[in-house]
Amino acid sequence: AHSKPAALDEEVLRFAKMAAGDSGRLGAAHVYPVPITMVAGGGMGEPVWVPAPAGEQRRIKQRAVQSVFGVTGRYGISKADRIVQPGDAALELPAAAKRWRANLLVMGAVSRSALKRAFIGHTAERVIDAVNCDVLVVKPRSFKTSVKRKPNVAVLPMPPM
Repeated sequence: AHSKPAALDEEVLRFAKMAAGDSGRLGAAHVYPVPITMVAGGGMGEPVWVPAPAGEQRRIKQRAVQSVFGVTGRYGISKADRIVQPGDAALELPAAAKRWRANLLVMGAVSRSALKRAFIGHTAERVIDAVNCDVLVVKPRSFKTSVKRKPNVAVLPMPPM
């Protein structure tokens, strides 16, 4: 229910590949939330969030790795330049950009409510504040902005996939 549009990863990598050109190096990082589950807790029976069982965590990571490796393989990204791990994307993406000495970080962003549609996204804002390189934020094709277009604004055409 809260996942991003499936085509967004492809769009992010397409823009990154264009930005890198023939001589640039491309890396990919996919950071997903730490799997947690709810159990009955303390004396009052209130719910407590705990890490998911190890087997479930391994299955989630395996699915993420298979998915990421599939799409990144099509863009010629070496296995050494792929990161798939649980964590907070707003912390892990800047760390990856620093480790890679990135000149540009291309990331996807989704808004999960009508109120947030005009904004860039909470995670993206945190990443922008934390990195020392340029950031290109790619929104899903289905994104509809409430911001009115100005006639003098340049729009980059998005070729069909």
